[in-house]
Amino acid sequence: MAAAVAVGALLIARRWGRASALLALLVAVGQVMIGAHYPADVFTGLLVGGLAVAALLLLRRRLQRLLDRLLHTGRAPAASQPQELRLGVVGLVLLVGLGGWLVARVQDHGLRVALNRADARLARHLPTDARLYRPASIDKIATGRWRPTRARVYGQVTFVNRELDGDVHVQLKAPDGSFVVLEIIPELPLAAPHDDDRITAWGIVRHDGLHNWWELHPLIGWAHGHVNAPSTGGLDD
Repeated sequence: MAAAVAVGALLIARRWGRASALLALLVAVGQVMIGAHYPADVFTGLLVGGLAVAALLLLRRRLQRLLDRLLHTGRAPAASQPQELRLGVVGLVLLVGLGGWLVARVQDHGLRVALNRADARLARHLPTDARLYRPASIDKIATGRWRPTRARVYGQVTFVNRELDGDVHVQLKAPDGSFVVLEIIPELPLAAPHDDDRITAWGIVRHDGLHNWWELHPLIGWAHGHVNAPSTGGLDD
């Protein structure tokens, strides 16, 4: 919505458009900083909002005529400018392309969920001893710098949500604001922790391309407090 307003204001008056764009950017950054949305979600929202307004330029005269009738202004709609038509076509093409890409990503996500389910059923023998999972910092996993496939992390639970597919998403944050998502799946059921719990969790490290975050999927186990037991090695060495 903020991006749509900013693009609309930019088309009417550049001064107000620049101010609106700055406010939209501040809103987007604020949403990420407070943890309400992820960067990829905010960027997609800005892109869709801007492209939607651009695509509607193709219907500007008809929409203006309809508004004039409803408001009884009696004014004739201004003729569309060539640059408006070009911008509208570009916006429509990009919006259709983005929609196709999102559909493909959702379909791919469904396939990956099914593969993860099958993988979990085949791997129910995964060891649950926390000492077999090497300690890692949340920041190192969240930035993609952790290479082993298994890890043990410590942090504070800030969000717990049960998804429609039966998974439970648990967001585990470090003091610096970095986070990983712990994914409890039906095939490996665990009691979910509660908000504000400080826990140690261990599981399989994966990257979720749809949400652009790193997660322990599946979560193999967790315990209250900081498990300081040294790793015995043997899984990723």
